[in-house]
Amino acid sequence: MNTEELKCTMHNPFGPMILSVDMTKHHTDELIKLSENNSNRKNMDSRLAGQIESEPMLSHEELNSLGYTEIFCNIGKSYVMQRSTVYNEKLHNINVSLQAAWIVSQKQNEYNPVHAHTHCQLSAVMYLIIPEFKLRGYKGKENIDGIIEFINSSVDGSQLQAGQFRVKPKPGMLLMFPSNLLHTVYPFQGSQERRCIAFNLNFNLEKK
Repeated sequence: MNTEELKCTMHNPFGPMILSVDMTKHHTDELIKLSENNSNRKNMDSRLAGQIESEPMLSHEELNSLGYTEIFCNIGKSYVMQRSTVYNEKLHNINVSLQAAWIVSQKQNEYNPVHAHTHCQLSAVMYLIIPEFKLRGYKGKENIDGIIEFINSSVDGSQLQAGQFRVKPKPGMLLMFPSNLLHTVYPFQGSQERRCIAFNLNFNLEKK
């Protein structure tokens, strides 16, 4: 039988989904401006896993004033609609709320160890500034400095599944994922700042 005659469909029934959204330049520039002055913001400190000195909180009021609470919650709603195993458009309304948001101002040699997020159901990161940085230049080695890596499982040698997924950030990229999905951010070498906004969401399905 000629395989071209066969109907082929790729399903994704197992494992977490990572949603990637390309935010507009307007969104990126507006959030860069919002995240510039952190003198009056409290640092998240021990509440976060990152070996990063500057991780100031973003208040709901700040995000509300520019409409980003609604924007972020709508992206979360879209994620739930696509991924929930029990959601039925005819039976449910989806309520999404912002749990917390903060700025990550990552400098040279700072990093986020492998971790997950707690007290929430969805997590996301939106990249604002991605600097050029010095490559290590190790012969035969893939350059993974500054990337985010998601870790779902260990794998065997069959090469039929992947346990890790690496993403090279770019300005305006928003990644959303289940909050219990392990992830890590690698350090980089260079004098400039790598800045992003991270946030957590909760949701519930309400019967109509």
